[in-house]
Amino acid sequence: MKKMLTLAIAACALASCNQTAKKNSPAAGMTQPTGEKGLIAYVEYDSLMSQYEYCKEFSEQLQQRSATYQQQLVSKQNALEKAAEDFQRKLQAGQFASQEEAQAQQQKLQNQQLQLQKLSAELEEKFAKEQQAINDALRDSVQNFMKDFNKDGRYSLIMAKVGDNLLYAQEKLDITEQVVSGLNKRYKKAKKD
Repeated sequence: MKKMLTLAIAACALASCNQTAKKNSPAAGMTQPTGEKGLIAYVEYDSLMSQYEYCKEFSEQLQQRSATYQQQLVSKQNALEKAAEDFQRKLQAGQFASQEEAQAQQQKLQNQQLQLQKLSAELEEKFAKEQQAINDALRDSVQNFMKDFNKDGRYSLIMAKVGDNLLYAQEKLDITEQVVSGLNKRYKKAKKD
């Protein structure tokens, strides 16, 4: 489940960042110099994901859901382990009235194990669907913002810098602060409305 959470946050970040493709418009509450068009810029993906309030809230929600699902599984797993230990102790002590009673108890444990596996698969599927819905919402949020941000067509290309994927870029091409600021202003305004 922790691995799923890490993947969820990474997917959340990638989904949001990959859609960060068009920026800088007066509609976003920022002033832009006029003139040149066809510029190229980039946004630091890590900064976008760590500073965009909407993404941070969704990441927290995913972490909470993951923790809840993990607790459910751990609780069921612990109950199953205790039941298996009890069965083994009774079996070794000869406390079952008959072989059939021992087999019935063993079958019950196997059914519990299958139910636990089924629950685990269901929770993973549910978490994946929730993660996808959050990723879609984040991607939509960033895409809509980027359309407004680059309404004047100043930028021909806005890239997401993820890790070392850019070997070199001049700092003046980094518009991360503008994008994060605009996204957060827009999000705060939307929360008030």
